[in-house]
Amino acid sequence: MTQPLRLSGPAEVLAAIPSLLGFRPHGSMVLLAMQPDLVVACAARADLPSPDDVGQWSRTFLPAVQHTSGASAILVGFCAPDDDPHLSACFAALSRLLRDLGIPVLDMIAVPGDRWRSLMCRDIHCCPREGWPVDLLDEDFMRVRLGVSNVASSRGDLVAELDPRSEGLLSDEDLATAPIVDEGDRDKAIEGIVARLVDSDAEDLSGRDGVMLLSGLRDVRVRDTVLWDLIHRHPEGWSRAAVRLANALRAAPSAFVPPVATVLAIVRWQMGDGARARIALDRACLADPGYTLALLIGGMLDHGQPPWTWRAALAELPRAACRGAVTSMSSPG
Repeated sequence: MTQPLRLSGPAEVLAAIPSLLGFRPHGSMVLLAMQPDLVVACAARADLPSPDDVGQWSRTFLPAVQHTSGASAILVGFCAPDDDPHLSACFAALSRLLRDLGIPVLDMIAVPGDRWRSLMCRDIHCCPREGWPVDLLDEDFMRVRLGVSNVASSRGDLVAELDPRSEGLLSDEDLATAPIVDEGDRDKAIEGIVARLVDSDAEDLSGRDGVMLLSGLRDVRVRDTVLWDLIHRHPEGWSRAAVRLANALRAAPSAFVPPVATVLAIVRWQMGDGARARIALDRACLADPGYTLALLIGGMLDHGQPPWTWRAALAELPRAACRGAVTSMSSPG
Protein backbone atom coordinates (compact mmCIF):
# COMPACT_ATOMS: atom_id res chain seq x y z
CA MET A 1 0.00 0.00 0.00
CA THR A 2 1.63 3.26 -1.11
CA GLN A 3 -1.31 5.74 -0.99
CA PRO A 4 -3.22 6.82 2.16
CA LEU A 5 -6.31 4.68 2.63
CA ARG A 6 -9.35 5.59 4.71
CA LEU A 7 -12.02 2.96 5.17
CA SER A 8 -15.65 3.65 6.00
CA GLY A 9 -17.37 0.79 7.80
CA PRO A 10 -16.81 -2.97 8.06
CA ALA A 11 -17.80 -3.75 4.46
CA GLU A 12 -15.00 -1.53 3.13
CA VAL A 13 -12.56 -3.02 5.64
CA LEU A 14 -13.35 -6.54 4.46
CA ALA A 15 -13.25 -5.58 0.79
CA ALA A 16 -9.82 -4.00 1.26
CA ILE A 17 -8.09 -6.81 3.16
CA PRO A 18 -7.33 -9.11 0.18
CA SER A 19 -5.74 -6.19 -1.68
CA LEU A 20 -3.82 -5.04 1.40
CA LEU A 21 -2.42 -8.54 1.98
CA GLY A 22 -2.14 -9.66 -1.64
CA PHE A 23 -4.18 -12.79 -0.94
CA ARG A 24 -7.45 -13.92 0.66
CA PRO A 25 -6.77 -14.99 4.24
CA HIS A 26 -8.09 -18.23 5.73
CA GLY A 27 -7.83 -19.38 9.33
CA SER A 28 -6.29 -16.02 10.17
CA MET A 29 -6.52 -12.90 12.27
CA VAL A 30 -5.85 -9.59 10.54
CA LEU A 31 -5.09 -6.42 12.49
CA LEU A 32 -5.35 -3.05 10.78
CA ALA A 33 -3.39 -0.40 12.66
CA MET A 34 -5.13 2.93 12.20
CA GLN A 35 -3.57 6.37 12.50
CA PRO A 36 -5.44 9.05 14.49
CA ASP A 37 -6.92 10.39 11.22
CA LEU A 38 -8.21 6.82 10.53
CA VAL A 39 -5.79 6.22 7.67
CA VAL A 40 -4.60 2.60 7.56
CA ALA A 41 -1.02 2.58 8.84
CA CYS A 42 -0.34 -1.11 8.23
CA ALA A 43 -1.96 -4.52 8.06
CA ALA A 44 -0.65 -7.47 10.06
CA ARG A 45 -1.81 -11.09 9.72
CA ALA A 46 -1.18 -14.28 11.64
CA ASP A 47 -2.57 -17.80 11.50
CA LEU A 48 -5.04 -18.57 14.26
CA PRO A 49 -3.19 -20.31 17.12
CA SER A 50 -3.88 -23.53 18.94
CA PRO A 51 -6.15 -23.01 21.98
CA ASP A 52 -3.18 -23.29 24.37
CA ASP A 53 -1.17 -20.55 22.67
CA VAL A 54 -3.72 -17.74 22.41
CA GLY A 55 -2.09 -15.47 25.01
CA GLN A 56 1.41 -15.61 23.53
CA TRP A 57 0.01 -15.46 19.99
CA SER A 58 -1.75 -12.16 20.69
CA ARG A 59 1.60 -10.48 21.41
CA THR A 60 2.83 -11.09 17.87
CA PHE A 61 0.63 -8.20 16.73
CA LEU A 62 2.15 -5.60 19.05
CA PRO A 63 4.86 -4.24 16.71
CA ALA A 64 2.21 -3.27 14.16
CA VAL A 65 0.44 -0.92 16.58
CA GLN A 66 3.32 0.19 18.80
CA HIS A 67 5.10 1.74 15.81
CA THR A 68 2.11 4.04 15.07
CA SER A 69 1.73 6.99 17.44
CA GLY A 70 -1.82 7.26 18.74
CA ALA A 71 -2.81 4.05 16.98
CA SER A 72 -6.12 2.28 17.20
CA ALA A 73 -6.95 -1.14 15.80
CA ILE A 74 -9.54 -2.99 13.75
CA LEU A 75 -9.53 -6.77 14.16
CA VAL A 76 -10.84 -9.16 11.51
CA GLY A 77 -10.94 -12.91 12.07
CA PHE A 78 -11.38 -15.56 9.38
CA CYS A 79 -12.31 -19.13 10.27
CA ALA A 80 -14.41 -22.12 9.28
CA PRO A 81 -18.06 -21.93 10.43
CA ASP A 82 -17.53 -24.61 13.09
CA ASP A 83 -14.49 -22.77 14.53
CA ASP A 84 -16.42 -19.69 15.67
CA PRO A 85 -15.88 -20.33 19.43
CA HIS A 86 -12.10 -20.48 18.97
CA LEU A 87 -12.20 -17.28 16.93
CA SER A 88 -14.11 -15.59 19.76
CA ALA A 89 -11.37 -16.61 22.20
CA CYS A 90 -8.74 -15.12 19.88
CA PHE A 91 -10.68 -11.86 19.64
CA ALA A 92 -11.00 -11.74 23.44
CA ALA A 93 -7.29 -12.29 24.08
CA LEU A 94 -6.08 -9.83 21.47
CA SER A 95 -8.59 -7.08 22.28
CA ARG A 96 -7.84 -7.43 26.02
CA LEU A 97 -4.10 -7.06 25.40
CA LEU A 98 -4.62 -4.00 23.21
CA ARG A 99 -6.92 -2.31 25.70
CA ASP A 100 -4.51 -3.01 28.57
CA LEU A 101 -1.93 -1.10 26.52
CA GLY A 102 -4.33 1.79 25.93
CA ILE A 103 -4.87 0.97 22.25
CA PRO A 104 -8.55 1.39 21.34
CA VAL A 105 -10.23 -1.37 19.34
CA LEU A 106 -12.54 0.30 16.84
CA ASP A 107 -14.21 -2.86 15.56
CA MET A 108 -14.01 -6.64 15.59
CA ILE A 109 -15.32 -8.38 12.49
CA ALA A 110 -15.87 -12.13 12.34
CA VAL A 111 -15.86 -13.99 9.02
CA PRO A 112 -16.90 -17.60 9.76
CA GLY A 113 -17.04 -19.13 6.30
CA ASP A 114 -19.01 -17.22 3.70
CA ARG A 115 -20.70 -14.65 5.96
CA TRP A 116 -19.44 -11.77 8.08
CA ARG A 117 -20.66 -9.71 11.01
CA SER A 118 -19.38 -6.95 13.26
CA LEU A 119 -19.13 -8.04 16.88
CA MET A 120 -19.25 -4.46 18.16
CA CYS A 121 -22.17 -3.08 16.17
CA ARG A 122 -25.45 -3.22 18.15
CA ASP A 123 -27.69 -2.11 15.27
CA ILE A 124 -29.43 -5.29 14.08
CA HIS A 125 -30.43 -3.57 10.84
CA CYS A 126 -26.81 -2.68 10.08
CA CYS A 127 -25.25 -5.89 11.38
CA PRO A 128 -27.81 -8.68 11.86
CA ARG A 129 -26.70 -11.63 13.96
CA GLU A 130 -26.74 -13.95 10.94
CA GLY A 131 -24.35 -11.55 9.20
CA TRP A 132 -23.97 -10.57 5.55
CA PRO A 133 -22.80 -12.67 2.60
CA VAL A 134 -19.12 -12.25 1.82
CA ASP A 135 -19.83 -12.40 -1.92
CA LEU A 136 -21.60 -9.01 -1.71
CA LEU A 137 -18.31 -7.28 -0.86
CA ASP A 138 -16.93 -5.09 -3.64
CA GLU A 139 -13.37 -6.44 -3.67
CA ASP A 140 -12.84 -5.51 -7.33
CA PHE A 141 -13.55 -1.83 -6.67
CA MET A 142 -11.12 -1.83 -3.74
CA ARG A 143 -8.47 -3.61 -5.81
CA VAL A 144 -8.71 -0.89 -8.49
CA ARG A 145 -8.72 1.83 -5.82
CA LEU A 146 -5.51 0.45 -4.34
CA GLY A 147 -3.88 -0.22 -7.71
CA VAL A 148 -3.49 -3.96 -7.08
CA SER A 149 -3.29 -5.98 -10.28
CA ASN A 150 -4.34 -9.32 -8.82
CA VAL A 151 -5.12 -11.07 -5.54
CA ALA A 152 -4.08 -14.65 -4.86
CA SER A 153 -6.62 -17.11 -3.50
CA SER A 154 -4.32 -17.97 -0.58
CA ARG A 155 -0.90 -17.23 0.86
CA GLY A 156 0.20 -20.64 -0.38
CA ASP A 157 -0.28 -19.44 -3.95
CA LEU A 158 2.13 -16.55 -3.28
CA VAL A 159 4.70 -18.93 -1.78
CA ALA A 160 4.43 -21.14 -4.86
CA GLU A 161 5.38 -18.19 -7.08
CA LEU A 162 8.94 -18.51 -5.74
CA ASP A 163 9.20 -22.30 -5.70
CA PRO A 164 12.41 -23.54 -7.37
CA ARG A 165 11.97 -24.40 -11.01
CA SER A 166 11.49 -27.99 -12.06
CA GLU A 167 13.86 -27.28 -14.96
CA GLY A 168 16.25 -24.52 -15.98
CA LEU A 169 17.96 -24.37 -12.59
CA LEU A 170 21.44 -22.90 -12.60
CA SER A 171 23.89 -25.31 -11.00
CA ASP A 172 26.78 -24.58 -8.67
CA GLU A 173 29.02 -25.57 -11.57
CA ASP A 174 27.38 -22.92 -13.79
CA LEU A 175 28.02 -20.26 -11.19
CA ALA A 176 31.52 -21.48 -10.39
CA THR A 177 32.54 -20.27 -13.85
CA ALA A 178 31.51 -16.69 -13.04
CA PRO A 179 34.49 -14.42 -12.46
CA ILE A 180 34.91 -13.07 -8.94
CA VAL A 181 33.91 -9.41 -8.85
CA ASP A 182 36.90 -7.29 -7.90
CA GLU A 183 37.31 -3.55 -7.53
CA GLY A 184 38.03 -3.02 -11.19
CA ASP A 185 34.88 -4.89 -12.26
CA ARG A 186 32.31 -3.59 -9.78
CA ASP A 187 31.06 -0.58 -11.72
CA LYS A 188 30.62 -2.70 -14.83
CA ALA A 189 28.79 -5.38 -12.82
CA ILE A 190 26.47 -2.81 -11.21
CA GLU A 191 25.66 -1.18 -14.53
CA GLY A 192 25.06 -4.55 -16.19
CA ILE A 193 22.76 -5.87 -13.44
CA VAL A 194 20.65 -2.71 -13.29
CA ALA A 195 20.31 -2.65 -17.08
CA ARG A 196 19.19 -6.27 -17.17
CA LEU A 197 16.66 -5.69 -14.40
CA VAL A 198 14.99 -2.55 -15.73
CA ASP A 199 15.86 -2.26 -19.44
CA SER A 200 16.04 -5.78 -20.83
CA ASP A 201 13.10 -7.08 -22.85
CA ALA A 202 13.59 -10.60 -21.49
CA GLU A 203 11.71 -11.39 -18.27
CA ASP A 204 13.69 -14.59 -17.71
CA LEU A 205 17.35 -13.89 -16.98
CA SER A 206 18.83 -17.25 -17.84
CA GLY A 207 22.24 -18.48 -18.87
CA ARG A 208 24.99 -15.89 -18.79
CA ASP A 209 22.67 -13.08 -17.62
CA GLY A 210 21.45 -15.18 -14.70
CA VAL A 211 24.99 -16.07 -13.72
CA MET A 212 25.99 -12.38 -13.80
CA LEU A 213 23.03 -11.38 -11.62
CA LEU A 214 23.34 -14.09 -8.99
CA SER A 215 27.12 -13.96 -8.68
CA GLY A 216 27.23 -10.16 -8.74
CA LEU A 217 24.67 -9.69 -5.96
CA ARG A 218 26.78 -11.81 -3.60
CA ASP A 219 29.21 -8.89 -3.50
CA VAL A 220 27.84 -6.49 -0.86
CA ARG A 221 29.09 -3.38 -2.69
CA VAL A 222 27.40 -4.49 -5.89
CA ARG A 223 24.19 -5.49 -4.09
CA ASP A 224 23.87 -2.26 -2.13
CA THR A 225 24.66 -0.02 -5.10
CA VAL A 226 22.19 -1.91 -7.30
CA LEU A 227 19.56 -1.29 -4.60
CA TRP A 228 20.49 2.39 -4.40
CA ASP A 229 20.17 2.76 -8.18
CA LEU A 230 16.85 0.89 -8.31
CA ILE A 231 15.31 2.97 -5.53
CA HIS A 232 16.65 6.38 -6.59
CA ARG A 233 16.98 6.21 -10.34
CA HIS A 234 14.53 3.61 -11.60
CA PRO A 235 11.24 3.58 -9.63
CA GLU A 236 9.41 3.15 -12.93
CA GLY A 237 11.27 -0.12 -13.39
CA TRP A 238 10.41 -1.76 -10.05
CA SER A 239 7.72 -4.03 -11.53
CA ARG A 240 10.04 -5.29 -14.28
CA ALA A 241 12.88 -5.73 -11.81
CA ALA A 242 10.65 -7.72 -9.44
CA VAL A 243 9.64 -10.16 -12.18
CA ARG A 244 13.25 -10.71 -13.25
CA LEU A 245 14.55 -11.05 -9.70
CA ALA A 246 11.82 -13.60 -8.93
CA ASN A 247 12.73 -15.64 -11.99
CA ALA A 248 16.41 -15.52 -11.06
CA LEU A 249 15.59 -16.58 -7.50
CA ARG A 250 13.65 -19.59 -8.76
CA ALA A 251 16.71 -20.67 -10.75
CA ALA A 252 19.27 -20.04 -7.99
CA PRO A 253 21.19 -22.73 -6.08
CA SER A 254 20.78 -22.41 -2.31
CA ALA A 255 24.09 -20.62 -1.70
CA PHE A 256 23.09 -17.83 -4.09
CA VAL A 257 19.53 -17.37 -2.77
CA PRO A 258 19.94 -14.87 0.13
CA PRO A 259 21.13 -11.79 -1.84
CA VAL A 260 18.69 -12.07 -4.74
CA ALA A 261 15.79 -12.96 -2.42
CA THR A 262 16.52 -9.97 -0.18
CA VAL A 263 16.81 -7.53 -3.08
CA LEU A 264 13.52 -8.89 -4.40
CA ALA A 265 11.93 -8.43 -0.96
CA ILE A 266 13.02 -4.79 -0.79
CA VAL A 267 11.68 -4.04 -4.27
CA ARG A 268 8.36 -5.74 -3.45
CA TRP A 269 8.13 -3.81 -0.20
CA GLN A 270 8.73 -0.52 -2.00
CA MET A 271 5.93 -1.48 -4.40
CA GLY A 272 3.59 -1.84 -1.41
CA ASP A 273 3.47 -5.64 -1.63
CA GLY A 274 4.38 -6.62 1.91
CA ALA A 275 3.09 -10.19 1.57
CA ARG A 276 5.40 -11.05 -1.32
CA ALA A 277 8.23 -9.17 0.39
CA ARG A 278 7.84 -11.33 3.48
CA ILE A 279 7.79 -14.55 1.44
CA ALA A 280 11.01 -13.53 -0.35
CA LEU A 281 12.63 -12.81 3.03
CA ASP A 282 11.56 -16.25 4.24
CA ARG A 283 13.42 -17.76 1.27
CA ALA A 284 16.52 -15.71 2.13
CA CYS A 285 16.50 -16.70 5.80
CA LEU A 286 15.80 -20.35 5.04
CA ALA A 287 19.00 -20.43 2.97
CA ASP A 288 21.00 -18.35 5.47
CA PRO A 289 19.35 -17.60 8.87
CA GLY A 290 22.06 -15.04 9.63
CA TYR A 291 21.86 -12.98 6.44
CA THR A 292 22.08 -9.49 7.92
CA LEU A 293 20.16 -7.43 5.37
CA ALA A 294 17.27 -9.91 5.35
CA LEU A 295 17.08 -9.74 9.15
CA LEU A 296 17.11 -5.93 9.03
CA ILE A 297 14.29 -5.74 6.50
CA GLY A 298 12.35 -8.44 8.34
CA GLY A 299 12.56 -6.37 11.52
CA MET A 300 11.23 -3.32 9.72
CA LEU A 301 8.30 -5.31 8.36
CA ASP A 302 7.65 -6.83 11.78
CA HIS A 303 7.36 -3.33 13.24
CA GLY A 304 4.99 -2.13 10.54
CA GLN A 305 7.47 0.29 9.00
CA PRO A 306 5.99 1.80 5.81
CA PRO A 307 8.09 1.60 2.62
CA TRP A 308 8.94 5.30 2.62
CA THR A 309 11.02 4.89 5.80
CA TRP A 310 13.53 2.82 3.82
CA ARG A 311 13.61 5.37 1.02
CA ALA A 312 14.08 8.19 3.53
CA ALA A 313 17.01 6.39 5.15
CA LEU A 314 18.55 5.64 1.77
CA ALA A 315 18.12 9.27 0.69
CA GLU A 316 20.57 10.29 3.41
CA LEU A 317 23.12 7.76 2.18
CA PRO A 318 25.23 8.85 -0.81
CA ARG A 319 25.71 6.33 -3.58
CA ALA A 320 29.43 6.35 -2.92
CA ALA A 321 28.81 4.98 0.58
CA CYS A 322 27.04 1.94 -0.90
CA ARG A 323 29.70 1.59 -3.55
CA GLY A 324 32.43 1.62 -0.90
CA ALA A 325 30.76 -0.70 1.63
CA VAL A 326 32.99 -3.18 3.40
CA THR A 327 32.39 -6.60 1.91
CA SER A 328 33.08 -10.11 3.10
CA MET A 329 32.24 -12.99 0.83
CA SER A 330 32.72 -15.44 3.69
CA SER A 331 30.07 -13.69 5.78
CA PRO A 332 27.72 -11.87 3.41
CA GLY A 333 24.91 -9.76 4.61
